[in-house]
Amino acid sequence: MTQSYIPAPWRTQLDATLAKNIEKAPDPFMVSVLQMSTVTTDGRPANRTIGHFGYVGEKPVHATLPAYIEAQADTDPDEKTAQIKSLAALGKYRSDIFVLETHMKTKKVAQIQENSAVELCWYFPYTGEQYRLRGNMHLLSSPSQAGSKERHRILDEQLRPFCHPVDEDVSPIPFDWETLRLNRLFNEPIAFRSWYTWDYNGQRLETLSEAERARAVGQMLDCPYLGEIPTRSPEEGGGLDTQSKEFGQTQHALANFALGLLQVEEVEYFNNNPATFGRIVYVRQPKDQGNQPGHSEWAKQTMIP
Repeated sequence: MTQSYIPAPWRTQLDATLAKNIEKAPDPFMVSVLQMSTVTTDGRPANRTIGHFGYVGEKPVHATLPAYIEAQADTDPDEKTAQIKSLAALGKYRSDIFVLETHMKTKKVAQIQENSAVELCWYFPYTGEQYRLRGNMHLLSSPSQAGSKERHRILDEQLRPFCHPVDEDVSPIPFDWETLRLNRLFNEPIAFRSWYTWDYNGQRLETLSEAERARAVGQMLDCPYLGEIPTRSPEEGGGLDTQSKEFGQTQHALANFALGLLQVEEVEYFNNNPATFGRIVYVRQPKDQGNQPGHSEWAKQTMIP
C-alpha cells in the first residue's frame, strides 16, 4: 500500500478561503492572482503579480499530449517510452508543492537560479484573509537546457516523495518530470501559450540589433496566430502534422517554457476581520522531528497581530 496524501493544515485552510472568495467574486480570476517576491542579484526584493497554477500532480492530461509525444523524432526512445507510460499518472497525484509557469528568459528565472528563496503573498478581499508562503523554488525547464538531468535528480530526491497517488490502494504510476512540464504548456489557454514563442522577454528594444529588433516585433505580432496543432488525414498517415507552423511554434514555445516548483517551508496567515482578527504561523518541521517518509509535520504558532 502506498503512502496516502495528507494535506498540510495551511493547505486545507487556504483551499477553503479560495473557495469562499470564488463564490463571492464576480469573476474567479479576481481572486486567483497573487504576488511573488524573489531576491535580485544585488540583494534587493523583486515583486510581481502571478496567477495561481495549482499544485504538482493535479493537472489532468491534455488530449493532444499523447500524439505530441509520439510525434517527437528527436526524443530518445527510452525517454519517449517512459513519457508515454507516465501519461496515466497525470492528474492522479496530490501534493502541497506550488506550481509557477514562466518563461525561461524572464528576470525571475535568473534570480531563482541565483537564490531560490521565494515568498508568495495572497490577499483575499472578500474575506479579509492573507497568506504569505515562504520556501525554496526548484526550476523545471527543457531537457535542452544545461544541467536538466541534475535538476531532475534533485526533484526526485527532494520533491517526489511528497507527491502521493490519489488511490492509495494501488501501485502508483510514476510520473515523469518532463511529461509534467509538457502537459502544463498544453493546458495553457492558446493566448497564454503563444507568449512562450517570444525570445526577447525583458530586454530593452534599444539594446537589440536591427535584425533582432525586427524579429522581436515580428514574434509579438505573430503571437495571436498560434493555434492548436492540426492533424493529418488517414491517407497522409494520421497523427499530428509535424510540418505545420503550429507544430514548429509549439516546439519553440516548449524550449522557453519552465515550471517553478515551490516547496513551502513557512506560512503566515492573517485574518483582518474584526470578529476573527488574528495571525497564525505554520512552520514545516525538520526531517528528524517525527516526520513520516513523504510527509511533513507542521508547528502551529499563534501570534499577536
